Parts: sequence; C-alpha cells; structure tokens
Amino acid sequence: MHRDDVLQSDDLVILEEAINKRMTGLPVAYITGVKEFYGRNFFVCPDVLIPKPDTEILVEKAAALIKNRIRSNPDAVLNVADICTGSGCIAVSVLAEVLEEYPEAKINFFMTDISQKALDVAVKNISVLDWDVQVKTDCIKNDDLPVVAFVDYKNVFVKVLRGDLLCGLDSLDFILTNPPYIPKVMVDELLLDGRNEPRLALDGDTDIEETSSDGLAIVRRLFVLAKKSMNDDAVMLCETGEYNAKTAADYATALGFKNVNILQDLEGQDRVVICNA
Repeated sequence: MHRDDVLQSDDLVILEEAINKRMTGLPVAYITGVKEFYGRNFFVCPDVLIPKPDTEILVEKAAALIKNRIRSNPDAVLNVADICTGSGCIAVSVLAEVLEEYPEAKINFFMTDISQKALDVAVKNISVLDWDVQVKTDCIKNDDLPVVAFVDYKNVFVKVLRGDLLCGLDSLDFILTNPPYIPKVMVDELLLDGRNEPRLALDGDTDIEETSSDGLAIVRRLFVLAKKSMNDDAVMLCETGEYNAKTAADYATALGFKNVNILQDLEGQDRVVICNA
C-alpha cells in the first residue's frame, strides 16, 4: 500500500517491537492503542475490552429507539445509562448518532463501571465526540452518586460513575449494557491465546452474590436491579452470548419484563436481549 515510502531506522525499531508483541498473542488494537467501532476510532488498552463489531447492533437499535422517543416528545428529558461501560464505545457511539440528528436533544447520560482503570479510558474516549467542552474530573460525590467525571454540553449532561452495576440510578428510560457474560471455563480458554483482555469484563460467573456456570450471574442480578430502576415505558438492551441469550431472555420474561426479544448480530447469532419494563 505504501511502496514508495522509505522506513527509517526508528520506524523499523517500532515495527520490530510491534511484531514481537503480536507474536505473544497481544491484539493489534492493544499494540496500536486504537480500535475502530461504529465508524469512529476509540482508544483501547488491556484495561478494557476491545470493541467488537457484534456490539454495533446494540448501538444501532438503541440510537434508533432514542431518536423515536425524541421525535414523539421533543421536550422530554431522557435518562439513559450505559452499564459496565468499559471503553465507553457504546455510550459515545449512541450519543454521537442521536445528537447528529437531534443536536438539541435533552439527555442525562450515565456511564458506570466498577473498574476505575476502565473509567479512565471511557473518560478519554468521550473526546471522540469532539465537543467544544472539557471533561471535568475533579468531582466529588454528588447526590450520593460516586461521580468521577462529568460533561455539561448544551442540553446533554454526562455523568461517569464508579460502582457496582446501576450505582443506585433510578427513573431510567433506557438501559444499555454489555456486561460480563462469558462462562468462567470459556474465559480460561479464551485467555490462553495471550489476548490480555481483562477477566473482570469477560467472566459472567464472577459475582458478589451468585455463583453460576452459565455466565449469567451478573446479568441476572443486573436484570433484577433494572426492573426496579426503569420507568414504565423504559427499554433495556443487554448484550449476551449466542450460547446463553435465550436463557437470559427467559429470565427477563420470568421477572415480568415485556416484549422480550433477541436481536441477532452480523453473523446471525443471538446477541442482544431487548425488553420493556
């Protein structure tokens, strides 16, 4: 592709180091520090999962639903939460898509994660939106919520929260989440290739209240909390694995969620459980 370019000695050193890292199994995204997702480049490192194309169906559907809600009631203030935000790619992508069509939309957007290192990455990735504002990180606890950063832009207010799952949030109109959902045994096998993705973001069997082997311990607890925290017409979209999506959907139905369905990813695999409160 660049046959006329001449590599300098410094370039060759960088290339050699990158090749050596790749030979250990480290993904290209971690080596370059960048991963494209939903048409935008995001900063990534081993503190967060590498954004996957399969997650884009969640972003696409969420953005469409939020736009529909804005069209039906332009003056409403929507409360949206991205739980287990990781790199922040879901929250940032959804916000960008919505604000591109509705720049005056009124949205309170919450990004939560239990990992401070992940939140540091998410805060950095808010800059992908190219807003003419500064992300403020000199926060203290506010309204009993563990705020670590916030952005105030036009009619959009973004809070980045550190804590377990919903962090006490309530009155939510939309919950978006790509939580840990992979069974522990599968995580062990995945990490053998040296990919270095954080186990905390993968292992769905690791939970403070439940032990399971299907990868859905965290998802089940999240669903219980979400049912209590959603407004009557609220929508939840939760990414799962093709091997446990139906089980997750059945659990949502048993909890009393309505219109429970499963969206398929780009490869036709069951991927996102979507339901109404």
